[in-house]
Amino acid sequence: MSFIIAIIVLSILKLTFTIGRFIAAKRLKLPVEKFVIGIDWGKPVFAKKFNDTELIIYPLFFGGYLECSEEKCTKGQKAFLTFSSVLMMIISMLIIGLVAINYVPSGKYDTIITNAPETSQFQAGDKILNVNGTNITGPNTVKSIINKKNTVLKDLGFTDEPENSVVQVERNGEITNLKSASFDNIQYRVSTIYSPKSEVLKSLKKNMAFKFEKKSFTKNLISIIAMLALISILVLVHEAGHFLAAKMFKIKVERFGFGLPFGPILWQKQCGETLVVIHAFLLGGYVSFPDDDKDNTMPKDSPERFANKPIYQRLVVVSAGVFANILCAIFIVILTALMWGKLPTENYDTFIKDLSPKDNAAVTSSGFKKGDKVLEINGSPINSAYALQLYAIKSRKFDGTVSLDAVKTTLKNLQKLNPKFTDAKLIPAGTIIRLPKSLSEEEVKLTDDMLRGYERITDDKISLNDRQKMLRNAAQGKNIYKTDGLTTLVDLAFALSDTASPMNIKIERNGKTIDLKPIYSNEKGVMGVELDKKRVFVETKTFKSAVTESWNYLYSQTKMLLKGLWQLFSGKVPLDNMHGVVAVVKYGGDVIQQDGFWQGLLLTALISLDLAIVNFLPIPALDGGHVMFLLIEKLYGRPLDEEMVNSIATAGFMFLILLMVIVLYNDIVALALHKI
Repeated sequence: MSFIIAIIVLSILKLTFTIGRFIAAKRLKLPVEKFVIGIDWGKPVFAKKFNDTELIIYPLFFGGYLECSEEKCTKGQKAFLTFSSVLMMIISMLIIGLVAINYVPSGKYDTIITNAPETSQFQAGDKILNVNGTNITGPNTVKSIINKKNTVLKDLGFTDEPENSVVQVERNGEITNLKSASFDNIQYRVSTIYSPKSEVLKSLKKNMAFKFEKKSFTKNLISIIAMLALISILVLVHEAGHFLAAKMFKIKVERFGFGLPFGPILWQKQCGETLVVIHAFLLGGYVSFPDDDKDNTMPKDSPERFANKPIYQRLVVVSAGVFANILCAIFIVILTALMWGKLPTENYDTFIKDLSPKDNAAVTSSGFKKGDKVLEINGSPINSAYALQLYAIKSRKFDGTVSLDAVKTTLKNLQKLNPKFTDAKLIPAGTIIRLPKSLSEEEVKLTDDMLRGYERITDDKISLNDRQKMLRNAAQGKNIYKTDGLTTLVDLAFALSDTASPMNIKIERNGKTIDLKPIYSNEKGVMGVELDKKRVFVETKTFKSAVTESWNYLYSQTKMLLKGLWQLFSGKVPLDNMHGVVAVVKYGGDVIQQDGFWQGLLLTALISLDLAIVNFLPIPALDGGHVMFLLIEKLYGRPLDEEMVNSIATAGFMFLILLMVIVLYNDIVALALHKI
């Protein structure tokens, strides 16, 4: 039955792929001779001609295909056909998911014993709930937990400890604890837990709920429209760069398109030899040469053709859009500097606005006073927007991670107070264990890149398991602990080592630098202070200072963009942090609404820089990909095979479509969950 359902779903997806191609072909006014549904084996069950297209249906209903004169298509038209097909298939997948699927994967798993020897404590049918203090919810949790336990024990110096585990299972509806259970010769299966679709939709609806306010909606709409207009101008500037460079080298430009080349045309006019077109979907643009149309009547050896120009001229034309965006960014920043009279730096001053003992009582004795300027924490300059909050969160009490050195120290103190228990075996139930005084964890050290969000914050700490967290909460502030028979000294050492890290803060007060005594943030990462963050600006009231500071601003922002791009491609920043035009427009609208027009204009300059950098990446279908092909042509001394170039360009285009889908998904999820 599952196989049949899979075949039906695949057939629908293949059919919708073909339908998307058909709609795009009709929109582009391409002749479609046949629309075939199914595999063309045997005699068709239906065949009829509608206008110029013959519809044929075969009994083996699996997908379909078109007979369409695509050899006459331009590269842009072929790309649009592919884009439409993939988009239609994605829409059908969403519809199938919403209509046909009643249960969706919850991300959790059941681990069930399928076979166990008679001598084992396990029985077939046992559901494994917990191993060595960690709840079993993942697909490979059991093996990873056992390996982690053995590794930790070895690091702590226990070389002869048994590999047996403490396992909690559900058997016949009852929960049973198995001590020193061995997984030797045990077979188990892992199955996905599915949640009802209705519950998932209900949760999503709750997260997406918002309160409509006419006034704020109008402001947001105006800001978003302003941001869309600014981005559209950037696209126009990019394409104008290609256009002007082509005209400079006397390359014929047949069509200058502003907007994506589908949907209704708002306006068009023949300007000399170039048809200027404005499409309804403004976020895009293109420049079309005679080379893009195989049916073009211009002679193949015409000097006005792009392909007949020297490589250096073609390189200039291909790269001109990128340079136009760079020049646009420079112009915007200098204009802003001259008109606004100042430019923001990437630094912020952080002041103590007020103390809030109700959030953290420790702030009362910290030495903070209203108006203090925070200079450093643990030796790191506090000059970025969220540096202090990041330190407070990473230094918080009970963060669930500990260093191996802290565990070793706590374990030695436990063994001194309880000399009868020096190994890592289970302590008998009802035993009173004396607990040492809790020690602070080592101070956290964060680099400037971490504080600015350019680098993921990492450390070599070990995470507590679920049982160790329960022990930590139960033993908090106590001198003794009565065991339940499932505890080891190692577990207690982990639990007692999870404390807060000190923050050694240096402040400026009345022109003097003062070192405060260490302060600790609570479980929520709250210090108990209200902050007043002020961005640092530089004055640009003369033309010379405007140019100089604009250069400094663009240099620092370009470095930031390049660093962020490298972090993304190197995997140091997760893919779900990558966002696109939806998020940019939303964020840009917020910036215009909250920080004013000039900050929005500077953001536009950054987007222009980002467009230039991304467009110059050596990815086929981008400007950088065309540059790469031209450089290879220069190296080999002859043009590359056109068919091979088209194949690579198509693959690059498909990659960009996939990237666009991922980015759009990230944007929608972020909007739904109010992350942006």
